[in-house]
Amino acid sequence: MRAEWVESRRGRANVTQMHFARQGVVTQEMQHVAGREGLPAELVRSEVARGRMIIPANLNHPELEPMAIGIAAKCKINANIGNSQIVSDVEGELTKLRGCLKHGADTVMDLSTGGDIPHIRDVLLRHSTVPLGTVPTYEAIERVKRVEELTARDLLDIVEEQAKQGVDYMTIHAGILRDFLPLAQHRITGIVSRGGALMAQWMMAKGLENPWYTHFDDLCEIFKAYDVSFSLGDSLRPGCLADASDEAQFAELRVLGELTRRAWEHDVQVMIEGPGHVPMDQIEMNMKIEQEVCHEAPFYVLGPLATDIAPGYDHITSAIGAALAGWHGASMLCYVTPAEHLSLPNAEDVHQGIIAYKIAAHAADVARQRSGARDRDDALSRARYAFDWREQFRLSLDPEAAQAKHDETLPHDAFKTAEFCAMCGPKFCSMKVHTHLLEKDLPEVTERADAQLVADSLAFARRAAIPRTGSVAQPSPVALGRKGSRGARQGRMSEAQVASPDLAIETCALTRRFGAQLAVDSIDLRVPRGSFYGFLGENGAGKSTTISMLTGLLSPTAGTVRVLGREVVGDAPEVKRRIGVVPDGMLLFDRLTGREHLMFVARLFGLSRAEAGRRADELLEAMELAQEVRKLIADYSFGMKKKLGLAAALIHGPELLFLDEPFEGVDAVAKQSLTALLSGLVRRGRLTVFLTSHVLEVVERLCTHLGVIHKGRLVAQGTLPEVMRDAPSLSDAFVQLVGEGRGGPRALSFLP
Repeated sequence: MRAEWVESRRGRANVTQMHFARQGVVTQEMQHVAGREGLPAELVRSEVARGRMIIPANLNHPELEPMAIGIAAKCKINANIGNSQIVSDVEGELTKLRGCLKHGADTVMDLSTGGDIPHIRDVLLRHSTVPLGTVPTYEAIERVKRVEELTARDLLDIVEEQAKQGVDYMTIHAGILRDFLPLAQHRITGIVSRGGALMAQWMMAKGLENPWYTHFDDLCEIFKAYDVSFSLGDSLRPGCLADASDEAQFAELRVLGELTRRAWEHDVQVMIEGPGHVPMDQIEMNMKIEQEVCHEAPFYVLGPLATDIAPGYDHITSAIGAALAGWHGASMLCYVTPAEHLSLPNAEDVHQGIIAYKIAAHAADVARQRSGARDRDDALSRARYAFDWREQFRLSLDPEAAQAKHDETLPHDAFKTAEFCAMCGPKFCSMKVHTHLLEKDLPEVTERADAQLVADSLAFARRAAIPRTGSVAQPSPVALGRKGSRGARQGRMSEAQVASPDLAIETCALTRRFGAQLAVDSIDLRVPRGSFYGFLGENGAGKSTTISMLTGLLSPTAGTVRVLGREVVGDAPEVKRRIGVVPDGMLLFDRLTGREHLMFVARLFGLSRAEAGRRADELLEAMELAQEVRKLIADYSFGMKKKLGLAAALIHGPELLFLDEPFEGVDAVAKQSLTALLSGLVRRGRLTVFLTSHVLEVVERLCTHLGVIHKGRLVAQGTLPEVMRDAPSLSDAFVQLVGEGRGGPRALSFLP
């Protein structure tokens, strides 16, 4: 994939992703990451430049498919493989690598400590499409009889050999200093990092400071020549709960923060390795301290294990801590297998570890409310409710295991469409019962619970319930009704539906509070691209508040907003570039002429002076303002200002236009010409229009789709005929939806 990308970079002194990012260059790797993560490429570049995201991608690893580690990206997992001095088998490690790739490891570390380590590493690199990391200390120790025989030059030579092979990141134990060694003396488990213990042994034997620390700038020179990322090792990480969060751990962390700054001076990418055994109540604190001390460099944590009493099940004890760590800010989780503390992991141990950590990372993404993180959960839940077993298997993290477990008791293909599993059988399946509740004629209701209790419970539920969220298109609520066709009932979401490419605006449980006042209450808007969408409501219903959230002027209290496929909260500048807005009560530069105002707006959007002038003249002609070209806006009538505001909203060629009461004060002739212009743009697929107006006759004539908001809630949505139903006019339908008895004759006491 990357062979052509990197060819032009060879021979440069610095080829790191951070170096290019800080020069304002969006590399092909950054573009690829942006596509994988659903992020703007410019955001990826800025995060890499800042050091809050890394893209491990050695120049000599062309087989790599670029990925990112950082708080703006999805939570990643690493799988450790590699032989030992007791077990050394290239084919065995290659089998483990294939398992890692199959089951979804985001990076792999080769921790081999025996046999022909360079050969094993080369085989793994040539077969790995994910970044591959190493611990150079291990190979260095393997080459000598005694630790003290190593020199700093030996270490640097091994680092350069591995960099030339294509290693993408290396764990460097540079933070453990001689003066920190006494801090580990009173621990239960002492120093549990292999690399840390070996460096401690070297320093004690030689009477010298840590060579990784004293030669750190030399390391940076090697790393930037090949684009190797630092994974700064936690040599003094705790090896049991009792040793967690002690002085030894945090003294080293402070040094890692300083080394991070030194690496960044060379434009070398850095992530920080974190603790291995931490009680649950200390995990959030550890994540926050790392972010502060290490300047928000990505945190890469081993586990952490939340308890020490379950050897053989430490993939579970550690996944508990890993999920919490990911929720509170860790960017990558290093897996732990069932073999941890017991033996060298085999292929099945690797499999179990990866799945446990995929669960932890995904749970963390859901908890952090990342855009689209829960889509797969929702799709699988719909398949489960529809008894679509094959779809459930397909959406599972481990489809083979899910189907095997199902087939242990119900193996025949006939049971792949059955409305039950072996747990409940056909009689006790709650979901089956629910879908069939109204298949028979039911008697009249003759008994109900206490009305006050019901009312109080529903009121409590409205206050306490968390608004529905997520980017999956909202399905029809599951019905307590007759069983329909399987396709109608299952509501399966295809990938296209999840991404909603046909929607210009998509909100999920969009909510806005002002103190105790609930202005917009959990609305789910669906505005098709290329539609003329009317958004109706009485005064104070929440229309303007909704538009303010859709256009990025106001942050939601809860819920999500996606406009033109972009998250408004996270990508407001890009959204605003692609939309036009004519707000009610729009302010204009009234000491300019109309043409000057349009030129100014066009230049703000980056149009050349010539193009801005051409568009301004064309729009002034279309708005029937060309004859007033020398008049100041201050002298415009109210209707003329409305038309100029519309022209300013169109001048940069938006894909989506928001119009808030656009025709108020505009004469009938001008109104007809403007509506004809907008309708033509919509018909030709050039524009989507989102319109609010109290002039319902115009809305009925223009709009293809409608949404009606009442007291902050969306009470109707669909095509014009779907919303109007059998009403003779839109005005009648609107009154039926929101009138609530209003509009009848009333007498005034002071007028007979």
